[in-house]
Amino acid sequence: MDGPVKNGLEALSLSQIKKEAVYIKRVIGLSGDVLEMKDGYVYRNGEKLDPDYIAEPMATNDRTYIVSEDCIFCMGDNRNDSYDSRYIGSIPVNNFYGKVIAVF
Repeated sequence: MDGPVKNGLEALSLSQIKKEAVYIKRVIGLSGDVLEMKDGYVYRNGEKLDPDYIAEPMATNDRTYIVSEDCIFCMGDNRNDSYDSRYIGSIPVNNFYGKVIAVF
């Protein structure tokens, strides 16, 4: 992979969430970022994220997450049915495999 993991909605990660499986999730936050889930949206460091790839409003859990050191916070595009960092916590950067460059 070229360069460090980047924050933002355009970055996708291949994160090993379970030992026997690899999942593709979007990188939503980096070390130290504060993520709030409220009113159907994600807020990163106080800034509302309003992605155009979400098909339906997100059912919020009204929680705040602080991304752990040397970790990334990932979420799936299907926010209402995604096993992601909201459930398993921040993912160590060394579990980041690369960036998705094509979808078939």
